[in-house]
Amino acid sequence: MVFTCVVVACVFVNLTAWLGGWRALPLVLATIATLGLSAVGYWRNAPASVKIGPDGLSVWNRDGKLIAQGAVTGCSQWTGRLLIVSLAGGDGPPRWGRSVLIAAASLSAETFRELAVFCRRSANN
Repeated sequence: MVFTCVVVACVFVNLTAWLGGWRALPLVLATIATLGLSAVGYWRNAPASVKIGPDGLSVWNRDGKLIAQGAVTGCSQWTGRLLIVSLAGGDGPPRWGRSVLIAAASLSAETFRELAVFCRRSANN
């Protein structure tokens, strides 16, 4: 929300100096709409449920739709707050996969640690 307000203020200030207040208003409203729709799309497709299985990892969104599934091929963890997991499979050539970003705040601390350990072990195998 703060990001959106800062961007809208910057767009308004810059366009007002260039075009004038009333001419800048439609572009400012377009900026608000674009950022709002992007936020809603991100929120809908954000991982909400993770299942660790014998064949790999399955990730679902808030609507219960399967986002990604496959064996873990890589893992990167940033200071215990963000986990980036690469899964095998997906569209395209067989070597292509899908990366999933999982924030620590979206899971309990115990589950996040368990997931990080599982992904590191699976990526090394």
